[in-house]
Order: sequence, then structure tokens, then C-alpha cells
Amino acid sequence: MSYGTLRTIHGTLALALAVLLALYTVSGWMIIHRTENGTPSERSIDVPAEVVRAADDAKRAREVARAAAERAGLAGARVDRAKLVDGTWRVSLARVARTAEVTLTPGSETALVETREATLREGVKRLHRVNAKGARGARLAWVIGVDALSAALLLFCLTGVWLFVRLKRDRRLGWLALGAGTLYTLGSIAWNALSR
Repeated sequence: MSYGTLRTIHGTLALALAVLLALYTVSGWMIIHRTENGTPSERSIDVPAEVVRAADDAKRAREVARAAAERAGLAGARVDRAKLVDGTWRVSLARVARTAEVTLTPGSETALVETREATLREGVKRLHRVNAKGARGARLAWVIGVDALSAALLLFCLTGVWLFVRLKRDRRLGWLALGAGTLYTLGSIAWNALSR
């Protein structure tokens, strides 16, 4: 591969990564410094729902709760858990910035949906923790975007090192920057591992 082609790939990766990397950096800073923005808002609403029985399994309770949450305005949420408490199904659902607790009373044709709008910091924190299991729509796009960012960052590093090695000028400043970055990264990993 020619030096010019490698520089083009390296530069294109840098431009493509800039926005995602800036977003990830700012959101990480918000989590570390516990930046708050507003207070969470909560509301409760009764919505029509299919009748469930105490004898129904958790899968049925999840389906009914998901439909009830959609009627209350929480579409595309992931079911976190469903459990039977004192003969009543309690199902927790979550999106990135919104959560809901759905209470299904056996024999009732309505469901109580308690929704909660998270603060900006909570939403950002959930974005950092989201995984591909059960992800659909925008959540799945975010997970794929984070994976693509990781792969592109690795490729960006490799092309940068390869460009540096092929450079024919004095490399002392480059070796110093590469060594300092490596020491900083290893030191950060060690500090995080030992501070648990």
C-alpha cells in the first residue's frame, strides 16, 4: 500500500471518528463528574390491558406489560424483569432515558403504568452501559456504532503507527509521544485495577 493511500485512510478515519469520539468523551466526563441536569419527572397512568392471571407465566406478563407501556407512551422499551409479588405481576421496562414499572393485577382489565423520565446524566450513563442483548431499533444502532467506533479506533492507531514507521525524518519527538501515551494508558489501567 502506498504512503499516500495510507495517509488518506488515516485522515478519513480521523474525520469519521471525531464526532463520535467527542460525544463519548463528553458523556464520559459527565458521568465521572456526576453532572446533573434537571430532576427526574414521574407520572402514573391507568391504561387498558389484557387480563392476566396469577397462574400465567412471566413471558405472558412481559408481553402484556410491554403493550401497556406502549399505550402509556413508552414504545420500544426493553423488559428488565417480571416478578410475581403478593399475587400481582410487577414488570420493569427501560429505554435509555425513560423507565416504567407496570403493575398487572390478576383479573383486572387495566394496568398501572408508572413512568419516569431520567435526568440527562442518567440517560448518558445508560448509553455507556447498553449492550446488544435484546437491543432493537435505536438501541441496536447505538451498540453497532460503539462497536464500529472501537474497530475504527484500532485501525486508526495501526495506520498511525505504520505511517510513523515509514516516515524518513527524525523520529525522536514521535517516539516520545508514543512512549508517553503508552505509559499513560498502562498507568491508567493499573490505577483503575488497583483502586477497586
